[in-house]
Amino acid sequence: MNIKDRLDLLSLLPYEEKGIVSKQILKGDKGNATIFSIFEGEKMTCNSFPHRVLLIGLEGRAELAIGNEHITIGALESMVIPEDSKYSVMAADNFKMLVVSRI
Repeated sequence: MNIKDRLDLLSLLPYEEKGIVSKQILKGDKGNATIFSIFEGEKMTCNSFPHRVLLIGLEGRAELAIGNEHITIGALESMVIPEDSKYSVMAADNFKMLVVSRI
């Protein structure tokens, strides 16, 4: 373990007015972890992946749509997105999330 590998996920990525910003923080042979900041009112649509994805809310609130189902997700709440599912995230507030693929 190396102390320089420690990350403050909330301060790592700023909000951009009327935008969506992402930063990959871990990349491996089989998957990766990416942080997203989504400005209030913005919507991010994701194509389906051939594997499950873990979405973890870090800050704020958003509406998560998976197919025809809609749920609200907030800080420290998570959802597993099934494989081959299209999903979208609509930020109700400024929203940050961590997305981990290939779990």
